[in-house]
Amino acid sequence: MISLSFILILTAVIVGLQFVAEGVRGRRVGDMRVCNQCGYILVEGEAATRCSECGMNLEGKPVLLGQRRRRRRWVVVGAVLILAGLFTLFRPIFGRHISGYLPIRALSWMSAQGDLGVMAEIRGRLRSGALDAEDHRRLAARALRIQVDDSAPTHVRYEWVELLETMDVSAQLTKEERDQYYDQCARNIEIQAPRTLMLTQLLSFDIAFDGATAGRGHYLRITDPLIQIDGDVVDNDAINIDSRNHVGVAREDASVTVENPLTAGQRHVEFSGRLNLCRGKVVLRSWKLELALDIVVEDHAWSRLAEASERIDTALREALRPNVSEPDAATNRGTDSVGRNKVYFFVWPELPVTIAFDIFVMTNDGEVHIGAISGREGDKKVDRTWMRDAESSFALQEVDVVLRPSLEIARRKGYAEIYPRELRFTKLMLGRRD
Repeated sequence: MISLSFILILTAVIVGLQFVAEGVRGRRVGDMRVCNQCGYILVEGEAATRCSECGMNLEGKPVLLGQRRRRRRWVVVGAVLILAGLFTLFRPIFGRHISGYLPIRALSWMSAQGDLGVMAEIRGRLRSGALDAEDHRRLAARALRIQVDDSAPTHVRYEWVELLETMDVSAQLTKEERDQYYDQCARNIEIQAPRTLMLTQLLSFDIAFDGATAGRGHYLRITDPLIQIDGDVVDNDAINIDSRNHVGVAREDASVTVENPLTAGQRHVEFSGRLNLCRGKVVLRSWKLELALDIVVEDHAWSRLAEASERIDTALREALRPNVSEPDAATNRGTDSVGRNKVYFFVWPELPVTIAFDIFVMTNDGEVHIGAISGREGDKKVDRTWMRDAESSFALQEVDVVLRPSLEIARRKGYAEIYPRELRFTKLMLGRRD
């Protein structure tokens, strides 16, 4: 598909050619018969058969009416249109070679539109050391001004910030220029996170930023993200950086990199872990800045549940009940076809609170993980996940079944809050019937 710019360039060239042609031809002056060979005015009029000046036979077209005078202004206008069109058409091809011979001030003026070839030439001269200190100061001042100029095209700002990045890496910025560059990188960063965090909640926050103010998003490359509790850093193994559900966030060597989208936007980064002390601080560190956000970690999971814990505890124990396939002979249950007793949980009439539990059996030899259940408040049944043949790993015995809140299940299910306490059901007969 032919682009509009190509059509405009072609139109300018065609119009320029017409102007040049008409200007060279000129306009007719007078109505006297003129010899087409020498331009002599034929005073004899139509009776003349030969030119008295040059002797040319005047029969037919060799005779013109009047003289022509060239239109020089038309020629100049046409030439300008033709040259401008051809220069625009071939500049991407020859521009890089032309820019190599231009002075730095001319390149700086030409780079106002973010021309890739011109900017590449400027960066090349910076790396090669071909510019003096005065040129460095002039370029840095222009780049710092464009970096925060919201009216400038985004790609222009991006190219000039890349130039600042090159100067920074090459140690060609003064301390004042570097500080200004870093401050302007972070001028629009905002961290939005909960000021209060409950014990079993996931810690998450949004980073809002202007992506056009920093080259390649380097200032958002967060190395070694930290969660500090009372001054102590939580074990990094407890921090889960999940990038699969969040566009623009990538995991790389325990760091979070937010690429530069060239537009203002939001990126969501989620950390999950057991925050079981009273005070915390989220610290985001990069090689250009450090942002800290204080967070209070409550002793209870969700104050709403803590305030009504006794009522919810009672309601949940009444609604969520275990059912064993063959606890003992007194229940009059049938025999399990695979030779083991299993526990199931049913709900009646509905769940009074959202739950996400891992199920553990306390045997004589230790605890055994046999599965998980989950469900939202108001559900009339639970979602179940069972470990294959887990009850066959221990002999039939009287055990306690413990339900423990699971952050992993809550995150996977998308639950904002869950019941925060353990539930224990005692004296159930489970295990393999030898």
